[in-house]
Amino acid sequence: MDNFYLIILSNVILMSLVNIYFNSVIYRGQIFYTVQLLFLCFIIIHSIYICITKLFFATFYFIDVGAPFGLFYGPFFYIGLSFLINDESKVLKREWTHFALGLLFIPIFLVLTFFFRYNLTVLKVYSIILYGLICLQMVVYTLVAYIRFNRMVKDKKAIAIMSQSIIVMLATALIFLGIVFSDLNKQPNAINSFVIYALMLSAVVIMFRYNLLILVRKFTYYKNSYTGKLFFDYFKEQFIAPQEGQIEQVPQPVVEVEPPLEIEVVKYQKSRISEEEMNNYLKSLDRAWEAKIYLNPDLTLNLLSKTAHIPKYHLTQVFNLGLNSNFNKFINALRVQHAVCLLDNPNNMETIEEIMMQSGFNSRSSFYRAFNVYYDISPADYRKQANL
Repeated sequence: MDNFYLIILSNVILMSLVNIYFNSVIYRGQIFYTVQLLFLCFIIIHSIYICITKLFFATFYFIDVGAPFGLFYGPFFYIGLSFLINDESKVLKREWTHFALGLLFIPIFLVLTFFFRYNLTVLKVYSIILYGLICLQMVVYTLVAYIRFNRMVKDKKAIAIMSQSIIVMLATALIFLGIVFSDLNKQPNAINSFVIYALMLSAVVIMFRYNLLILVRKFTYYKNSYTGKLFFDYFKEQFIAPQEGQIEQVPQPVVEVEPPLEIEVVKYQKSRISEEEMNNYLKSLDRAWEAKIYLNPDLTLNLLSKTAHIPKYHLTQVFNLGLNSNFNKFINALRVQHAVCLLDNPNNMETIEEIMMQSGFNSRSSFYRAFNVYYDISPADYRKQANL
């Protein structure tokens, strides 16, 4: 029973490492990737710190209970949720000020550990202040996050995960509140410690569930995308033999989507591409658009070049001169128009977040920004007007 905490904390570390991998696959390039990576590294360090203090400093329990790790969980929860919903880099520096209180307590903790370790009165006062602030901070950040982001999140599974996170935060706050009113001169209650470790594990499990949900959705959309269909059709042909009497599935008809851009072919007197090559390239792109390759959230100029069999240095000219646009602008236009088709359907009960992902966008902020460029309105408001 004494080593039971090692089992819990080992699982915390293991789940954190799995989440780091999922994080790199799903969110790389977004600010949320950095925030989640820092939190996971932080919780790994916290878990290792607890194991070391319990193994080598068991008699001086202040090293464990006095470390101000708890002051960082509230800010991480709030900032992570903030950037998950609105991935805007311009507010990054301002958000990091939330960690000021935790950073302030680190030197205080070190001074007390080395110079006041035998002054139990000072250590008790410090611990009461620390745990009181942790409790207050978690409650405040939880309430502010709920008030600020509750209406922004429409996806039912995302709401459930956010609710679970709030429950974990409030439960942790109650534990710290109980510690404040306990006798801190005595060795900490083992049950309280186990509950806190279990809540740490719950936090990384919730993150794992959410990341797994997003990963499954991305895989589903990739499977239905142009490149995904190419891969899976090839896989079926090569490795899966058709069974006798098996009925072939009839492919769904492709709905042509007109992008909200005026596309016109221009002559290329100053380009290295001949008019005949340009026409062939445009036909190749038309085939890619018909297959809806733009719905692949991981689509890049490189990938489009390989799929459409157009050299990358020619593809840039095709967008700039042949389509009077650029890669990002044109792809976003197609994605927005696809989203509009889904929003116009009164029988479509999918949330804005689900439509966003089905349309090839990786983040809510980029979806709203692109949608506003062409329709000067948010997707949610557009749906309300369309279904009047």
